[in-house]
Amino acid sequence: MRFVAPVTCFGLFFSLAAHAGVPLLQNGGFEDPNGAWVQDAGGLSGFMSLQPGSTSIPGWIVSTNSQSDGPTAWIRAPVQPFTGSGYAFTAWEGSYYFDLVGVHSNALNSIISQTISVAQGTSYKIDFNWGNISDGLVTVTVDGANVVLSTPLGNASYPGQTNAWTLMEGTFVGGSNPNPVLSFGYGPPGQNAVTIVIIDGVSLTAASSTDVPEPMTLSLFGMALAGLAASRSRRA
Repeated sequence: MRFVAPVTCFGLFFSLAAHAGVPLLQNGGFEDPNGAWVQDAGGLSGFMSLQPGSTSIPGWIVSTNSQSDGPTAWIRAPVQPFTGSGYAFTAWEGSYYFDLVGVHSNALNSIISQTISVAQGTSYKIDFNWGNISDGLVTVTVDGANVVLSTPLGNASYPGQTNAWTLMEGTFVGGSNPNPVLSFGYGPPGQNAVTIVIIDGVSLTAASSTDVPEPMTLSLFGMALAGLAASRSRRA
């Protein structure tokens, strides 16, 4: 019986530690938990236009630069608005995704961003799914610094395919600013407008989290040891 308390204590520790992590990024699927999505009146089915400054998508803000001249679009599946051109994108996850180009294919260099929390010196990995027509590109920045992107699963062949999403990923190291701005843009600057550049399924993880114990994990370990000590004290 003297081993019951240690097993219970450390079992509690590992159970709590497994759930100690908190999301580093909000609403990576561009979902609509608050019912904010509204169909454009008289517009294309499945589209909601978003002007610069919009915060309709929870966790995100839409912005732009001087080269932009049109709204971006928050798109709801299962509507497939591009089937007329031989393309049929549905959401990678959930029911929504985001189009950086926008309703009229002329919102040049549109940006969607959110503030994230990072630790200085910690490596982070960004993953997202990207779809496009006519080779439209996505740029990712953290506080204005470009994140180099790769396609770990290879490039998709887009023309005529259904749900032709490509997994993109990149890494960065947390700097001195604990709350940098993570941005996704249609670019690089000066790129000609194309029909669609869409993103969905954005995630942010601490790449080194399995190697370096997080402060919360260490705190939980301390709680486990304290519980073990208290149990032994009571038995004495």
